[in-house]
Amino acid sequence: MKTYLPWVVVGVLCAGLAYQYFEFREMQKALMGSNNGVIQELHSFDSRLGRAEVVLDSNGKLLDSLKDDLPDEIRADLERYRIEIESIAEIVLTHNVSGGGNVSFKASRSLFKASSKPPLGQPIGEEVEGLKKPLVVPFGWEYKDWRLSAVLNDDMFTYTLAQTFEAIMVEGEKGKTSPSYIRIWELDAEGKHIEPAMEVKRFKVIKRDKKVSKMSWWNPKLDIDVGDVYVNRRNRQSVVAGVNISSSSYGNSEESPDWRVARAGAVYAGPGSYGLSLALISYNLGKPLPLVDNVWITPEYVRLGKDNAVGITIGGML
Repeated sequence: MKTYLPWVVVGVLCAGLAYQYFEFREMQKALMGSNNGVIQELHSFDSRLGRAEVVLDSNGKLLDSLKDDLPDEIRADLERYRIEIESIAEIVLTHNVSGGGNVSFKASRSLFKASSKPPLGQPIGEEVEGLKKPLVVPFGWEYKDWRLSAVLNDDMFTYTLAQTFEAIMVEGEKGKTSPSYIRIWELDAEGKHIEPAMEVKRFKVIKRDKKVSKMSWWNPKLDIDVGDVYVNRRNRQSVVAGVNISSSSYGNSEESPDWRVARAGAVYAGPGSYGLSLALISYNLGKPLPLVDNVWITPEYVRLGKDNAVGITIGGML
C-alpha cells in the first residue's frame, strides 16, 4: 500500500512557506523605496552620535587585507576557533584633560649664605668664602593624583600618566543596513564615567557584505530528517527517518549556508529495516524566510538492504 501522507505534509509545508515568502517580499519591496535615504544616513559618520562611516566589502578582499594588520595574538585566536570576521573598526579619539593640585617641594642640596654678599660674578650654589649659616633652597617638586604622577629633580622631569577607559560599541542590523555606534569614557578612581564622553574624531567600519556567497570546503553539519522514498524493486513507497552529516557548504554564512554539499547518513525505515543515504546537495528552504532558518530539503539516494530507493526528505540541523 502506498503511503501518500508524507507527500501531503511536504506539499502543505511548502505551500505555507511559499506564501509567507512572497508576502515578505512584497512588504520588503514597499519599504525599499523609502529606505535608500535612511541607509545612506545610517552609513554616514556622525561625531555627535558617535556613529560610524560604514563601508561594505563586497568581495571580502579589504577585510582580508586588514586582517594581516591585526595583532598576532588576535589573529591566532581567530584562526584557532575558525571565527569569521564580520567587521573591523578603525577609531581615532581625542580627549583633553586638565587639572591641578598642590605641589609638594623637597630639598636635597644645601646652599650656604655668606655674612656678606658673594663676590660679583660668583655663581649661586658654589661654595664661597665666609660661609656661616646653611640655607635650604628647594630645587625639585612632585605631584600625584589618581592618574598622574610627576616628579622634577634638577633638570630631569619624569611623569607617569595612567588612564583607564571604557568603551561601548553597538553594531546594529536592520535589513540591509548595519549601523555602528560607539561611546568611550575615561574612568575615575572609583571606576565611574567621567562626563562628557570622549569626542570621536574618526570612526570607520569596514564590513563584509552579507550578500556575498562563497564555498566552504570543510564545514561539517549534522541534521535529522524524515521523508518519503520510492523503493524500485518492491515498487512501493516507504517513510524513512535519518541522521546525516555533510562536509561542505555554500552561502554567505557558515552557520546558515544556502546549500550543503556531500551529505551521507543512516536511515530507519521500520522494524528491521535500516540503510544508508547519500545526497549530493541539500537546500536551506528556510534561509529566505523571516521566521524560520536551517530547514533543509534534500533529494537523496537510499540503500535499504538489497533495495535501492530515491526520495525527498525534510529536516533540521542539530
